[in-house]
Amino acid sequence: SRTSVCYLGVDTNRFQPVAADADYAYSVFSIPRNRRIVMFSGHMEPRKGVHLLIDAVVRLIENSSHANLHLLLVGNSADDEARLSARIP
Repeated sequence: SRTSVCYLGVDTNRFQPVAADADYAYSVFSIPRNRRIVMFSGHMEPRKGVHLLIDAVVRLIENSSHANLHLLLVGNSADDEARLSARIP
């Protein structure tokens, strides 16, 4: 009763990758095709909670419930990598 859902607001039936681009991220970032990609793109300032996303994906992988996940973080400064990579085992 204290939880609310905030929908994305994007019609995912209408806006999907075209078949020709479906493997784009896999190819460009050399991600194995058997992985499911979770992606964040943007400024990685602490208030955005990227550290929480990293922690969540790590827990999912470690618990083997989703061992096929691949986290793709695309940011805007080199400092982001140094600050956040320490969270990844």
